[in-house]
Amino acid sequence: MGMGTMAQHVVIFDDKKVNELVGKELKELEDFLDTFGNSLADVAMNIVQESDFVDENIAEEAYNKMKNIISILEASIPGLTVHIGYHDAEAYGSRYDEVEGMYFAIEGVYVIAEEAKEAMASGAIKEAFFTVFG
Repeated sequence: MGMGTMAQHVVIFDDKKVNELVGKELKELEDFLDTFGNSLADVAMNIVQESDFVDENIAEEAYNKMKNIISILEASIPGLTVHIGYHDAEAYGSRYDEVEGMYFAIEGVYVIAEEAKEAMASGAIKEAFFTVFG
């Protein structure tokens, strides 16, 4: 099987807005994780990749703290869903990537127009992704 690139798209919170809304909570989580030799990136990778980067003895408390952070972010944008993401641009992306490390993704931002729903459901129109090298 061949390897190649795949287009990705994500709507994210701006870092300044994250700091404004949950900077204190993120710092508390960061300090908590640091005492065990873990980082926010470890938690993000643990969640996204369903891996064991975070010590299982602290994982539950770290997840609960992150869940609280996500709840605060969601409260700032009612009706939309927030989840944590992680991207290692050096290993899996390119220098042109606009996302690096942990981020908070927002789902539900774009809504399919009523006029397009039937055509999309029938397969008459569809989204297509592509990448460009250069």
